[in-house]
Amino acid sequence: MEAYGKRRDDGDQFLIGIWQKALGGCSEDDLRIGFQNLISTRVKSGMPVPAEFFEALHKDLYDDALMAWNQLFQVLKSHPGRPVSFSDTVLAESVRRLGGLNFLGSLSASELQFQKKSFTDTYTVLAKQGHEFNALCQGTYDAKPIEMASLAKRKTLRQTEEAHD
Repeated sequence: MEAYGKRRDDGDQFLIGIWQKALGGCSEDDLRIGFQNLISTRVKSGMPVPAEFFEALHKDLYDDALMAWNQLFQVLKSHPGRPVSFSDTVLAESVRRLGGLNFLGSLSASELQFQKKSFTDTYTVLAKQGHEFNALCQGTYDAKPIEMASLAKRKTLRQTEEAHD
């Protein structure tokens, strides 16, 4: 087979195999988003490596994690002890994995800052998995849960794109 006047050789087949293995577990949605992000941010010429694709695919997860951290901090300060229903279920699961609202709410502001890296790391890992979790985080006392809208850009991007397809 020829492409651009050149015949494909074993080296090309090797590179194609690497890409096929790397992208084998990606959904069509992940492929579309990853390549859109890669094309819009890449400044180098030539063929990207799979690591660049995955970095582009997940580039906004850290931003989402920071926004989720800020939301959590706001909830802990504004509504101590109240149960919270987070639209961003990854945020809710991250809170539970770090000990729940009761534990996090019992920490001082300086102690809470030490949880920030653990929270953002946990959030990023859970968001990459793509699972839905229970939205409700139990508080200290039984009351109507506070409803918190999601600020996650990637999740919103997908929902908006699916609505237009």
